[in-house]
Amino acid sequence: MREMVGLRNEWVHHLVDRFDLTSLEGCALALADLQAGYDKAERFRLELQGIGKGIVEAREHLAAYFASPQGQAVLLGGKITVESTPLLGALRDAAEGAAPASDGTVLLSAVLEQLSSLYPHEKPENYGYASWLQVIHESSVFGMVRHDAEGRKIPPRVQLIGSTSRGE
Repeated sequence: MREMVGLRNEWVHHLVDRFDLTSLEGCALALADLQAGYDKAERFRLELQGIGKGIVEAREHLAAYFASPQGQAVLLGGKITVESTPLLGALRDAAEGAAPASDGTVLLSAVLEQLSSLYPHEKPENYGYASWLQVIHESSVFGMVRHDAEGRKIPPRVQLIGSTSRGE
């Protein structure tokens, strides 16, 4: 922008001094200088126009997001639905990375260890949830198993009960 202002000031205040406008050759040189400046200004205008379009698109995307239930939850400090967060994918990856028991369940402690290792920055608190247990409980994808087939209490296990597709 400063370059454009400097170019304008150069033309307004010094064009007549820089070129002999009484000769055909001086006028041709002045015209070439003006044309080169115009071309530079046009490229700059097009660049600014592209930036402006990007800003308008970003504004539209943000407006649409904040009009959605997830956006409203973010604005109002509420909780975002589990299905619209990366938490389920992280949880699935962690469950797949832990050693399963013969019944297909995975120890909750092993899943949490994998989550910590694979996704150290992914936290339920970032989305309004108190814990991974709450995420598991509120998801329609995972469940908790706390008793064996005979009804005895066992260490908590995670069980896949639904689809975890990521839109693939």
